[in-house]
Amino acid sequence: MKYFDDYDYKIKEIFEFSFEQRKDEKILPWEIASFVNDYNTIYYKNDLLDSISSAILNGNNPEDIIIYDGSLPLNKKYSQLDLIDESEAAKYFYTVGKPYSIIPNRTTQEIQTIYSIFSKVNSLLYSRKFRPLVTFYLIESLKKLAALSILEAIRYIVETAVKTSEEHYKKYPNSKSIRDPLTEDLIREKIEPVLKGHEASINRVDYISRIDDAGKIKILTSQKKQDKEIKSDLLKFFEIFKKVNRPVVCLRVGDNKIRILARALVNKTANGSLILRSTKKNSPLVAIFEGMATAYKTFVETSHKNELHEINKAILNEDLRAATYRAETERIKLKKEYSASINSQNIDINAIGKLPISSSQQRLLVAYGDNQMAAAALYREHGMSYVKDSFKHLDESA
Repeated sequence: MKYFDDYDYKIKEIFEFSFEQRKDEKILPWEIASFVNDYNTIYYKNDLLDSISSAILNGNNPEDIIIYDGSLPLNKKYSQLDLIDESEAAKYFYTVGKPYSIIPNRTTQEIQTIYSIFSKVNSLLYSRKFRPLVTFYLIESLKKLAALSILEAIRYIVETAVKTSEEHYKKYPNSKSIRDPLTEDLIREKIEPVLKGHEASINRVDYISRIDDAGKIKILTSQKKQDKEIKSDLLKFFEIFKKVNRPVVCLRVGDNKIRILARALVNKTANGSLILRSTKKNSPLVAIFEGMATAYKTFVETSHKNELHEINKAILNEDLRAATYRAETERIKLKKEYSASINSQNIDINAIGKLPISSSQQRLLVAYGDNQMAAAALYREHGMSYVKDSFKHLDESA
């Protein structure tokens, strides 16, 4: 079976582009490293937004697009991450955070709850001097969730924790630091707050599932107290996206599999990672990068900043038709400035301009604007600017 792959909609060519200091001032190595790291975050987030837009444009449900609420550590290797079983994702991402979807739904909420219960049970084991459960048991519980039910998944975690404490107690019967083995009743008591929170979340998820998209848009712009919790749920994905430096975003593609979107950051074997090719102290300093076409959107020219400001203003005024029109106008403007190879219609950098008005499209427009503003702030902070006309196709055969 052919699963959706966001890289099928990315331009395969690699491009070179440069930044230079606005003033010829002394710059220290750590300052260069800081600029590269911060710019990589903006570049990667732009690539993610392109992939998310492309996924939705190509028929994928926003409910199936997932983000984890923590930043991916860069000191680990993830070369195998591309298409994986969703249950197995816990092996890599449990320590990163819990999953949230663009549109909250039962599947993602139940996985969140299993993560929370597993964490709670491990804290209880640790507090009573027992060895915590390894991630293997979380993966097994998620498999039971997918095949059976959340009740069976919870039962598995509870019974495994009881068994582990009993075995440890028998192995070290004379150890004064070991307390009595855990009981199922004790564990159930400790996880009761999580279960109550889950019940409340499921009620909100079910309510959201009954609201059409016009209703979701109305809630997103509502200031009413009764809409506060639902609004918070609908905003959660993109709040995490904005806050986290290196967010992990995945797409459910079917058969209990997920695809890592914009995987070049996490999978070093994938093409498209941002690379600092060289720095030249040419008075002023020039930094030369290579990366994918999405980099072009991060070069904040005055005209683009003004246009994005107008898009955000239209969204805040609930004039989504105006916002969509402006986004499409901006896409056409950028397209004219790209090289001929970027003028293809079926590529992800064009996707946002083709999405119909929806609550997801609205949040994507805001996220693109936020990322552009972050880029502008980065250039001001570091005294750097894009070198005009430096964006060009890199001949890798040369």
